[in-house]
Amino acid sequence: MSLQSAPIMTHPARLLAMLHSHAVSHGEQHCHLLSDRVITYRRLWSRIERASARLQCEWGVAPSDTVAYVGTGHPDAIVLYAASYMVRKINDRHAEPEGAPEHTVRRFIADVWPMAVSVFVVGSLLLSEPDMGAFMVIAMIAMGLLFLGGISGKLFGALIGLALSSFAMIIILSPFRRERIFAYLDPWREDFAAGKAYQLTHSLMAFGRGEWFGVGLGGSVEKLHYLPEAHTDFILAVIGEELGFVGVTVVIAIFYWIVRRAFLIGRTALQLDRSFAGLVAKGIAIWIGWQAFINMGVNLGLLPTKGLTLPLVSFGGSGLVMNAVAVAILLKIDYENRILMRGGKI
Repeated sequence: MSLQSAPIMTHPARLLAMLHSHAVSHGEQHCHLLSDRVITYRRLWSRIERASARLQCEWGVAPSDTVAYVGTGHPDAIVLYAASYMVRKINDRHAEPEGAPEHTVRRFIADVWPMAVSVFVVGSLLLSEPDMGAFMVIAMIAMGLLFLGGISGKLFGALIGLALSSFAMIIILSPFRRERIFAYLDPWREDFAAGKAYQLTHSLMAFGRGEWFGVGLGGSVEKLHYLPEAHTDFILAVIGEELGFVGVTVVIAIFYWIVRRAFLIGRTALQLDRSFAGLVAKGIAIWIGWQAFINMGVNLGLLPTKGLTLPLVSFGGSGLVMNAVAVAILLKIDYENRILMRGGKI
């Protein structure tokens, strides 16, 4: 590997070794600028290590996960931020004097705008990819935690109307999204079946082949490069083809149990006056439930095609790691709840 192609996140010791090798082969005069670069990288790395150590001590997040976590706009990070924000707002309300107005437009705006700005920034980055499906999941998490945080029902209804109008405008102003909607409405039309609705039609054919009990594990034909993204976005179609209606029903029941259990863990935490832990658990439930709902709806032809994976099932790297992190957080909250209910301390 040449120094020019070395990744920025390489450890400074490795960069110094590469610098020495480069000096031997190309002469010392070419290495002054690269030496300055190594010093800059060393300073950057030391800051990252300090931040990682703090996260490891205070949150239990390993340094190796920090780089994958920061700046991704992943639902895990959104859940933690939104839960922390709502806890601060709840504490501010409890500190207010009695008789203060509870539900006003000014107060609603003051409560919502910081989170709205955060969602807008992350959403703008996701839409520029473009990835509207991930933006919808993040917006749903933020709105769900706002609702659980106790904002006014009428104003929350107005917020839902604004969000739906925004998504409608995004679709109307985007030609390829409009074509995807038209293909979803009539997937078997010849030009759509060979174009925008190609994945949907092959997904439906996979479910049709599976019938009640499927063709057996490993017997799927659609996953043999007929159905694109059969291992990620359309994994449920392959499950339907190989395990049939019964297999799909079992998968849906498992996700229902996970989401319900996460909500129960969150409710128990709130009853134990653990507001942050309770909102985090419920935020994870909203995330997993909403993303699974969209993925299943897309596979079954109930929703327009979106590029969202099925949590804990679809093939992936960082996505599966973050799914595992979310489950670990749920288990940690449930473990602490059980200790407190037995009279212990955490």
